[in-house]
Amino acid sequence: MMLAEEGKLSVSDPITKFLPDYPTQGRTITVEHLLTHTSGIQSYTDMPKWRGMLRQDISLAELVDLFKSEPMQFAPGEKWRYNNSGYILLGAIIEKVSGKKYADFVRERIFDPLGMSQTRYDVTGEVIARRAAGYGKTGDRFVNAQYLSMTQPYAAGALLSTAEAYRVSARMSFASHPTASTSRCCRTSPRPPRMCRRSRARPRPSPSASLSSTRRWWR
Repeated sequence: MMLAEEGKLSVSDPITKFLPDYPTQGRTITVEHLLTHTSGIQSYTDMPKWRGMLRQDISLAELVDLFKSEPMQFAPGEKWRYNNSGYILLGAIIEKVSGKKYADFVRERIFDPLGMSQTRYDVTGEVIARRAAGYGKTGDRFVNAQYLSMTQPYAAGALLSTAEAYRVSARMSFASHPTASTSRCCRTSPRPPRMCRRSRARPRPSPSASLSSTRRWWR
């Protein structure tokens, strides 16, 4: 939404304005559809074939190739369904418009200005001090999380942070701003775009626990 507020794009722009080779299957898919989970694009994390790829390091182009030719789940704007593919395309659009890698963009435009030194884009192979180990659940017992290459979540996740840093980001995200009402809503609301524009987002409670490090996972 920073780029929209700077006039570098509009949420009503079709995604083909920035990704001209993306096959929209005869539909008009806008940036707002991606933001509000109403695009109808197949979410790659719901695809059975993706489950066998978790350990692979893949490029952004390869990630988009994974889902771009899948049938549309519904017409854009017709309904809401959580969609990680939308986040991937939003990351690609950010890179195209800003001329920066997504990881550099969020660091330079969000984390550094807010003083969030404990928040960063995750790179699986790097040794990062105090990085917490993830866990999963098998039946009724907890186990170590399955290995996942952080090239897979990309702009749909792949962030490391702490509870305190999250508190700062949540407070700043919902701070008073002349254009913040629509922007916050489009970032956080699960409602269709026409409902989003009429709604006011409410602050979410900040986490009370202090963690040494926590990874943002995606659905």
